[in-house]
Amino acid sequence: MINKKQDKFWSTIKDFVAAIIVVLVFITFFFQHSVIPSGSMIPTTLIGDFLFVSKYSYGYSKHSTPFYSVLPIKGKVWKKNPQRGDVVVFRVPQNNNEDWIKRVIGIPGDTVEVVDGRVILNGEELPLRYVGDYTARTDNLGEQVYAHYKQTLPNGVEHDIIKLNRFVGAPERLDNMPEIKIPPKHYFMMGDNRDGSTDSRNLRKLGVVHEDQIVGKARIIFYSTDARSKSDFARWISPNRFKRIFTFIK
Repeated sequence: MINKKQDKFWSTIKDFVAAIIVVLVFITFFFQHSVIPSGSMIPTTLIGDFLFVSKYSYGYSKHSTPFYSVLPIKGKVWKKNPQRGDVVVFRVPQNNNEDWIKRVIGIPGDTVEVVDGRVILNGEELPLRYVGDYTARTDNLGEQVYAHYKQTLPNGVEHDIIKLNRFVGAPERLDNMPEIKIPPKHYFMMGDNRDGSTDSRNLRKLGVVHEDQIVGKARIIFYSTDARSKSDFARWISPNRFKRIFTFIK
């Protein structure tokens, strides 16, 4: 009788350990989930979106693992280069405990300049097409009406951006940045909410991002809530945005 109880106990322990190993393999090599806490990528992602991020898209560095803080290794294996227009999740160099989400605008070797909010990439202004007004809510500003544009990158990728000041003058803090050349293995990131994003335009706080810091590519929104509460539990039970669930990120 004792042996049967012991066998059952050890069988449960083995099943538990096996489950932990499967989870670790999954979050290390395939996907991790992220929750959007800010409005920096509105309208592509909203506060309260839950995302799946594919780690295999760009290869693996220590930041692909849950043990990044203790691993001494550098570089990537099975490396693939992000492309302009990709929406990526990366660890902030100044604080490796934080994951940020931004869009790749410049790749190694590009020159980037920002003049009155307009992006000059390799000497050419990125084309913008006005779409209309866009009403959005952010934690720090509340509900605001933005100007909604489509921006086209040199590789043909068209994506949404929003702007408070409609490019009239340059009152916003990151509307101007001197020309820089992106060094090898680095990427220039911007938020789609141009007046509500701290990104590579802020050369002191972030600047360009090294490829090793990139965790993966944001792929799909698997859940979305209006996220009015900071509590994780309250986020799950608050009103759902069903139209956003299982939509791909572009």
